Amino acid sequence: MKYNFFDQLEKLKADPNHQLPADINKPMIEWLEKIGCGLGADLIADAQVKVRYEGIELVHDDNPNAKIAVQIDAGMVGERREYEIKRKGKWTAFVYRTIKNPNLNKQRPREKK
Repeated sequence: MKYNFFDQLEKLKADPNHQLPADINKPMIEWLEKIGCGLGADLIADAQVKVRYEGIELVHDDNPNAKIAVQIDAGMVGERREYEIKRKGKWTAFVYRTIKNPNLNKQRPREKK
């Protein structure tokens, strides 16, 4: 199921005890588990339960020239970024791809008339 970020945020503001849908970050958590990053999956699950605002940057010991960055807003992961470091001469580039969470829509709902 796809959830609207702003609808969930409104529910959280109206009721601080509102529980986010259990599967809201499922695609991101499953992907991290698939690549063997249980640490990242656990951190996202914890941030979801505690409705945190935080960023996570993950680096694997075997590939220090790559990292995964995840931004969490109100316990919801909107997207992840996968970075790769490229070097040429005296220049270093941080190349990244953005992968959106397919269970979360961050478009603002239209105003009701």
